Amino acid sequence: MQPQEKPKVENQDKSSKASPRKRNKLTTFARVSWAMVALILLGIALLVILKFDIGRLRGAAHYVEKGRAAVDAKDWTTALSAIQKVEGEARTKPEFLQLVADFLKGTRADPVTLATTLTQLDTMGQLRGEDFLWLCRASLAAGNAKAARVTLDRIPEKWRGGMEAAELRVAVLRAEGRTGEADTAEQQMLERFANHPKMAVLKAMRELNSPFPEVQTAALERLWEFTAPQDEYGLRALRVLARRPNLSTAEVERLKVLIDLHPLATPDDFFNATSLILKAHPDQRESILNAAVARHKDTTPEGLQQLTGWLAREKEYARITKMIPTETWSNSRELFPAVAQGLAQQQKWQELMDLLKKDKKLPVSATQAAGWRALAAKN
Repeated sequence: MQPQEKPKVENQDKSSKASPRKRNKLTTFARVSWAMVALILLGIALLVILKFDIGRLRGAAHYVEKGRAAVDAKDWTTALSAIQKVEGEARTKPEFLQLVADFLKGTRADPVTLATTLTQLDTMGQLRGEDFLWLCRASLAAGNAKAARVTLDRIPEKWRGGMEAAELRVAVLRAEGRTGEADTAEQQMLERFANHPKMAVLKAMRELNSPFPEVQTAALERLWEFTAPQDEYGLRALRVLARRPNLSTAEVERLKVLIDLHPLATPDDFFNATSLILKAHPDQRESILNAAVARHKDTTPEGLQQLTGWLAREKEYARITKMIPTETWSNSRELFPAVAQGLAQQQKWQELMDLLKKDKKLPVSATQAAGWRALAAKN
């Protein structure tokens, strides 16, 4: 029986000797696999750390589509980000230019660029009917009356008879210095579109300047009636009334309440109404100012700038310096002159001189700073 068992032992030895070799082959494969996985994970981590936008792999069309969706949703921040990521030849394509034009229409930020973009679309034959109105309006805003006239004369028939085209016709005539023709065109427009609230407000505004007191009184009454709807035309009527001289105390208080409650009113509307209240109630100045600052001091940076600008107009320079950190207003081209001028008006000459020390880097011209120093030294 013994000789028969030897082959089994030899087989076992062979199998036991072969096993490590097989395990070594599997281990090498596993190492390679894990190395590949590690490289992939490292690559992904680097993409995340470097903030790589995977959308770049999809090309410009992805960003144009993303920008279009953002513009339609009025998400201007996302739209701008998408627009900025479109590169190269794709920026000359009609779909991209139309996206940029629609973004600029929505934000109303840059009439010069809007006019340029629409002109590019026009040369490609891609200008839509309503875009002629926008191009004319943008050209006027950019100060190019000649280009506005050319576009006005090319507005398609479908759009030529509308109220917007009539408004542009009046505006172009005024920009060309043809005042008499502009007045005639405006009167025709007011009569033709008399039932539109925008025209009704404009007509009442024009009649406030009538030489006849009874016409002025009727126009003023209508404007107060127009303030009832909380829409853009109601706000327009409020703004016209806010510019009226000699408003009574009761009218100022009514105006302030209406502006405070209007959903479309801007901070500037609020501040202008508050200035009227300050004039109507000078004995309550401190409490009125405190309430206005408390309402707006925690707003956006833009809102804070509007607040400080209004305080400067009200000559409340001490409030500006208390409310805003020194490093903020002392480096601001808008706020620094207001504070310096305020110190001069309050005759705080030493404080003004300290503010204008020659070793400081100032956000105003050397000439302007020297003028204030001379004024402070003289006093």
